[in-house]
Amino acid sequence: MLLAAFLFSVAGVTIKFAAAAGYTTPELVFYRSVIGFVVVSIMMRAAGLSPRSPHTVAHLQRGAAGTFAIWLFMYAVIHLPLSTAITLNFTAPLWIGLILALVYGERLSKTMLLALGLGFVGIVLLLKPIFTPEMRFDLTVGLLSGIAAAIALLNVRRLGAMKEPEMRIFWWFTLVVTIGSALWLTVSGGWKWHSEGIGWMLAMACATTIGQLAQTRAYSRGATMLAANLSYSAVLFSAFAGLLLWNEVIPPSGWLAIAIIVASGIMATLRTRKTNRANVVAATPAPPIEPEPPSTET
Repeated sequence: MLLAAFLFSVAGVTIKFAAAAGYTTPELVFYRSVIGFVVVSIMMRAAGLSPRSPHTVAHLQRGAAGTFAIWLFMYAVIHLPLSTAITLNFTAPLWIGLILALVYGERLSKTMLLALGLGFVGIVLLLKPIFTPEMRFDLTVGLLSGIAAAIALLNVRRLGAMKEPEMRIFWWFTLVVTIGSALWLTVSGGWKWHSEGIGWMLAMACATTIGQLAQTRAYSRGATMLAANLSYSAVLFSAFAGLLLWNEVIPPSGWLAIAIIVASGIMATLRTRKTNRANVVAATPAPPIEPEPPSTET
């Protein structure tokens, strides 16, 4: 998870540079997914793993949720300060708590209610200095990226509980995103040749591919609580990158907001970790199981 968090921060930096070179959000989504698809296809072939799955519908649902989350996240990274975009995306544990309550019927405990309250206070503190009419849409997209990420992560947990290999989860994910973004570019006439920024685009695709594989491994096979808590290191990585590369100075109120959001996210993760995994996979016949401990297997 630490590797994934670092690489997602690197990806955020390269997304900004690629966008400055002329790449649009749909193009970045496509190249990110198609390169990942090629890489994971080679890995699956080498491992002798078939993409066929008895849980095709669940993979398509995860792919659709992931596609929406990636589009929102990349747009937010391009149009917002890097640390703000990353922090809003990492409000996902708060939304996971709400989804488990509203969709799966889990009662919100005092701990979860406190976590949600603190989290939304942190969001207000983070957005207040930059929430202007001109920034309203971009900030809303950033916040929605956190909600979409929560839905996507719940789908990853569900597939992990079904004992689906992480490479197969990622293969289906990149397939759905590639097809969806290619159709969008074709319909909208967004295909174009770029003479600049190719290096940034390739670096972005490599960082996100390896980072996504590491994250999928962490959430599907590792300790979910530990993985979710370690993921917040991406906020710090991104804050320092924004400061060094774009002089994005975070005021004391901003650091306080980030600390509150991280703390509330950890609280929410601690609470949702206690939830019976049967609530997450209730729509399938797969039995609820605990995730396996991490291993050194590639």
